[in-house]
Amino acid sequence: MGLIRGALDDAYDVSVTNKIPLRNQLRVFETQARNSISQGSLSHVGMGGRSTGFSNYGQGQVTPAQWQLVWRFLIDNFDAVFARLAQFEQPKTDPAVKAELNCELVAVTQSYPDFSDIDLPKYVPDLRHGLEGVLSW
Repeated sequence: MGLIRGALDDAYDVSVTNKIPLRNQLRVFETQARNSISQGSLSHVGMGGRSTGFSNYGQGQVTPAQWQLVWRFLIDNFDAVFARLAQFEQPKTDPAVKAELNCELVAVTQSYPDFSDIDLPKYVPDLRHGLEGVLSW
């Protein structure tokens, strides 16, 4: 969530500087990301016996499509927070919405593997050959 919280902070700072609503700035960034996707990408150029190749996005790099999803995620959550504030007659200002969003965007500091949903076969020892027998399922 650090990337998303940073994106929210960036959008908020630009919206304050440009004096436009935060949601509008989020839409601007989403549109820019979507436009960069629609223009395609350049991976190889060749001419006159010479060629140059460009590497694609690698592990740990955020792609334009992922950035577009970040902006859409923030816009959807902005709308949900705005509606919730309106429902409880709270101020619906950009700072109030941003503060609520930051409370919901909790940074991930650790992760643990959770294999509880994996449906593995139950291993039953084949006792015909003793306890050292072949496991079967």
